[in-house]
Amino acid sequence: MARASARAGRFGQQLRHPAAVTLRDTLIRLTPSRVALRQAARYADWHPPRD
Repeated sequence: MARASARAGRFGQQLRHPAAVTLRDTLIRLTPSRVALRQAARYADWHPPRD
C-alpha cells in the first residue's frame, strides 16, 4: 500500500507544467469508474497474512 501511494504521488504531485497537469487531470477524469474502483478494492479488501 505504501509503494502504491508513493507511485501515485510521483505520478501526480510533482507536475508543474500547466499542460502536464491538465493532461493528468483529464486522464483521471476519463478513467472509467469501474477501473478506479477495481484499483481501490485491491487495498480496501486487504487482510493481514496468516501465521
